[in-house]
Amino acid sequence: MLGVKLVSENLVLEFGNTRWKLGSVDREYQVTLVGSGHDLAQLTDLILHVAPTFVGVASVAPPQTVLDLRHALADSGVELLEASPEQGFGITLCYVDPSRLGVDRWLTLLAARYHGANQAAQSHAIIDAGTAVTLDVLNANGHHRGGWIAPGFRLMQESLIQKSTRLRVSDNVPDAILGEGTEAAIHLGCQASLQGFAHTAIQSAEEALGSPPDCLWFTGGDSGLINKKALQIAAKTQVIERPNLVLEGLAQWLSFKSPPRSF
Repeated sequence: MLGVKLVSENLVLEFGNTRWKLGSVDREYQVTLVGSGHDLAQLTDLILHVAPTFVGVASVAPPQTVLDLRHALADSGVELLEASPEQGFGITLCYVDPSRLGVDRWLTLLAARYHGANQAAQSHAIIDAGTAVTLDVLNANGHHRGGWIAPGFRLMQESLIQKSTRLRVSDNVPDAILGEGTEAAIHLGCQASLQGFAHTAIQSAEEALGSPPDCLWFTGGDSGLINKKALQIAAKTQVIERPNLVLEGLAQWLSFKSPPRSF
């Protein structure tokens, strides 16, 4: 660990399956979202406007996406540092080959491990509801116990309509328990699956850890579809909702990797 504190000019960038998110990082590793979108030209303009020294990058998009950004920034003096899962940083991964673990999942582990000033030994369960919905469990000693991957809310909907020309989905959120039309039934059914994932994930995390997790994290664009009040969460467990948890983990990783700077 280099003990390097970031300055506000440094940025963190997440390339997801469907869009990018860009954040700025202050000296306490706190992330402020700068923007999000799909257009690479817009992203390039945002980065050039800030003119950072470093941009930490985490990508689950095709490799060409990062290559295109490097080309666009080639003459700017901005250095891209791309994160990839590895052993260390206070975390022991259960994967024999760390490169097989998604970088987004790894960074949420890193963010949870080093969250805020309270870095005492704590156990964590992390539910990330995005294109896929994932669970990762970290014990108090920093050992990754493993996790789950399942289709996310929108992927569940898409899999249904791709198999039938008679089915459609709608962006309207039903105000009901049971759907009175096909679109509402699909929405509520997929949401129930997401809810069931979270419910069973909490039980399984407790079983794997031997006790309820100290911290239960929710992140991802569809985490708002999970009714946290309906979940059976132990009284000792702190529930933390962090929409940009991957970016926060990336900021922490960048603090380890970027060269020391004086202020």
